[in-house]
Amino acid sequence: MRKRIKGWLEAGVVDNDTFTPTEARTPQGGVISPLLANIALHGMEEACQSVKAGKEKPVLVRYADDFVILHSRKEVVEQCTEKVKEFLSNMGLGLSEKKTRMTHTLQAVDGNTGFTFLGYNVRQYPVGKYHTGKNPHGIPLGYKTLIKPSKEAAKRHMDEIGKTIRKYANVSQEALIAELNPKIRGWANYYKNSVAKGSYSACDRRMWTQLWRWSVRRHPSKSRHWIKNKYWQKDGNRNWAFNTPKNEHKLRLHSMEPIQRHVKIQGNRSPYDGDIRYWSRRLSQHPMLKGKLGKLLEKQEGKCRWCTLYFWGSDVVEIDHYIPKALGGGDEMSNLMALHRHCHDERHSKRLEVIEKLAKLQSDTN
Repeated sequence: MRKRIKGWLEAGVVDNDTFTPTEARTPQGGVISPLLANIALHGMEEACQSVKAGKEKPVLVRYADDFVILHSRKEVVEQCTEKVKEFLSNMGLGLSEKKTRMTHTLQAVDGNTGFTFLGYNVRQYPVGKYHTGKNPHGIPLGYKTLIKPSKEAAKRHMDEIGKTIRKYANVSQEALIAELNPKIRGWANYYKNSVAKGSYSACDRRMWTQLWRWSVRRHPSKSRHWIKNKYWQKDGNRNWAFNTPKNEHKLRLHSMEPIQRHVKIQGNRSPYDGDIRYWSRRLSQHPMLKGKLGKLLEKQEGKCRWCTLYFWGSDVVEIDHYIPKALGGGDEMSNLMALHRHCHDERHSKRLEVIEKLAKLQSDTN
């Protein structure tokens, strides 16, 4: 691992077919920076938890070099800040005064409530007794914590959408849809584990306005009714779907992304810690592996039926039939198994070898 990191640091940078050697530090925005940050800052969580705060321990949430410290008492957060400064000073690092601030998630501090972290806005809202959150003992708190896409992130995203629409002012509707769909899907997929339905709807409304302007500019002499019939179609329950005629190419809306709650990885877990059972169980709960594949992974305890090795997060998992459909097998769970892709290929090649041997033996007998 050290040799790979060293080679990565000394590899240089290629930008616009121009090679620039790396003589010192890492390039701005380099993909190795988060890796180095994770290596250097590993252990910061334990440094925070060493602060004596009674039964309620401080919580540090970190992503590369961005982190927040959470606790209900201000003095505990201040003590944790000093611990973090001491932890960083041993490596010649320090906290940025411009980016570091103290805030509260329920009450306003200097006119601000809550905080923004990695594009998410974290804030608590006072609510009634029927909507309140509860502590671990089931006692109502009088407020509810909501994590939403930040207004700044939504504005940046919609500015990018608007810029793309203006840039493609003279292209076909099909080309514009092909350009917008990946941007919409990527942004909505990033925030799908938060309370994002309101943000999705707001983005869809603003995008509709931008697309309407795009269509009106293309046909200034046509009526609004003609423009509507040309660029907006009826698609199910939607009368204003920005689709090509006959709905061959459809514009994806932000609100089409389903909300999926994320289950946090335990803080002391790593894919390299050898606890394969934990990671195979987590793989079976992945949103993309629901349904038959998830049930098969649970039934097989996270193991491939062919090689009996555990599945890893990067493995390609496929479903195969014990008895092929061509021989009368069905799709019931008792006739299905989960295999690695390469094990799937190997199983079929072995079966072909057996079939070829039987055919040869039969021809020799005849």
